[in-house]
Amino acid sequence: MSDFIGQQLGNYRLVRLLGQGGFADVYLGEHIHLGTQAALKVLRTRLVGSSMEQFRAEARAIASLVHPNIVRVLDFGIEDGIPFLVMDYASNGTLRQRHPKGAFLPPTKIVPYVRQVAAALHYAHDAQLIHRDIKPENLLLGRKYEVLLSDFGLVLIAQTTGSQTTKEMAGTMPYMAPEQLQGKPRKASDQYSLGIVVYEWISGACPFQGTALEIAAQHLHVPPPSLRTKNPMIPLAVEEVVLRALTKNPQQRFTNVWAFAAALEQACQAAWGGSVGLPEVLTSEERIAPTGSSHAQHDPNESIYWTRRATDSSTIQQDAQVDTSGNRPAVSDRTPIQALPDSTFLFNQSLLDPSEFYGRVRERMVLLDRVRKGESTSIVGSRRIGKTWLMQYLRLVAREELGSRFLVGYLDATAQRCATIAGFSASALEVLTTQKDEFTSGDEGLLRLEQTVRQLSSQGHVSVLCIDEFEGLSTRPEFDLHFFTTMRALTQEGLCLVVVSKEPLIKIVGEKGKTSGFFNVFEQRKLAPFDLKEAQQFVQSKGDQVNLTELERQRILGYGQINGAYWPIRLQLVGKLLMEDKILALREQEPHFYRPADPAYWQDFQSRLEDIYRGAVL
Repeated sequence: MSDFIGQQLGNYRLVRLLGQGGFADVYLGEHIHLGTQAALKVLRTRLVGSSMEQFRAEARAIASLVHPNIVRVLDFGIEDGIPFLVMDYASNGTLRQRHPKGAFLPPTKIVPYVRQVAAALHYAHDAQLIHRDIKPENLLLGRKYEVLLSDFGLVLIAQTTGSQTTKEMAGTMPYMAPEQLQGKPRKASDQYSLGIVVYEWISGACPFQGTALEIAAQHLHVPPPSLRTKNPMIPLAVEEVVLRALTKNPQQRFTNVWAFAAALEQACQAAWGGSVGLPEVLTSEERIAPTGSSHAQHDPNESIYWTRRATDSSTIQQDAQVDTSGNRPAVSDRTPIQALPDSTFLFNQSLLDPSEFYGRVRERMVLLDRVRKGESTSIVGSRRIGKTWLMQYLRLVAREELGSRFLVGYLDATAQRCATIAGFSASALEVLTTQKDEFTSGDEGLLRLEQTVRQLSSQGHVSVLCIDEFEGLSTRPEFDLHFFTTMRALTQEGLCLVVVSKEPLIKIVGEKGKTSGFFNVFEQRKLAPFDLKEAQQFVQSKGDQVNLTELERQRILGYGQINGAYWPIRLQLVGKLLMEDKILALREQEPHFYRPADPAYWQDFQSRLEDIYRGAVL
């Protein structure tokens, strides 16, 4: 099909391509009158005759779905035979983007995800609609990071019988229920697909692999591999719940998708205690455990990332005395490990979820308040102290905290494209408006940037340009007095700047800045290391997430400071290394990897810590 960027469908001008599916392309659209954004799904087909009425009927059914966990359909239409749907724009991406293929998710993430998807499906099923294409790519994240079920483009009114058609086979093969492959989809088919998603989140891969035909044959005839053969620490009750949802016969699955979600949550609760709460909206019938599961006999010390209480030499001893006999120590670790290292302690990673940004409460409040007023801010601090995270936090929460009229864009001043004023201007325009332009001169670029800022301001928008590694501009001779004077003038026209640097702006722009008065439009906020109280609160919060012992928390505090200063990135690194060792010992059944009672272990730990820290920070 054609590229629709720049064209108008209905009342929306298509700005850029957001993604492509098996049967449609999704574009970011802007309302030509209101300036609001929406996602437009443009089907790769042309409709004629009765197919137009069929599309309209299905679109009306989709638009009737109003639920907090379903992407809302705002409008639909057909232009030149091309059908399209207008939907709410979910700017935080998909769960596939958040958790790429191969990722292992802890139950504290899986259960809330499943609960929200089940709520959406249960509502749709009550309306006699089935989804037919449940997969992580169709699970979006809303403004408050709630899960939104998307792509009801394949939904048909549920039929108990029907002939096999190409349309009914359009679901993604790895997640397709057997009866859907046979052309007879039903509500239980969505439960099966969600079960495949849960299986993938737990084990890191879908149960069936191979070519499309091979996967289809396995869906029809081969039982899914046991989760416990992939990881024997997965609780038996959790495996039973997932495998029941994946039975070949739809009538042998759970009564409804809510019952599946409740049973999964109940099984996880048996293993992780109160860390996973049951949804209050479930009825007593829906809370019933699946037939054949034995929750009463289930050992609550088994879990996906849980080390068993055991006495054999294959487990890990946290509190035992050091064995100097040369034999590996026998261990019984009573600490549940509920998350993989990078999901709790984030080192050298981009901020993807604002809830992961700990501390800096004052700085967050001040930054949001200044941006809300359209005032520019300079964030100064040493390397790896959290400056970029503060900027990323602003971008993640801007729509919720500030409103849709604030347009927040991000630039890295050290990027090759920013080596010239023309490239800098083009990059700024692209991140603020998604416009892609190239300029022959810096003056042309700055003029276009000025015109755009003025236009957006006249429409009630606030352009917020975040510039990381700002000192990168000072090493490039083209960024002269004229540039800084123009940027200062743009702040008077409605441009709000948030710049990040290791040195104060007056040192970066020097006399040019003094002459232009550029740095005078900023309020400088300097980031310092955590004090002891902030560090203790950080360790307490993170430690509660993964049930660290008091000894482990004290180790993170001890190794996380240098000369009495607690550096956030170092605290994260200590926690990450500690969790890596614990999980490595668990997975490999080798206590040698984690010996907390052995002083030699901590000597080696500190050596590894310093090597990584020096490479990342110094």
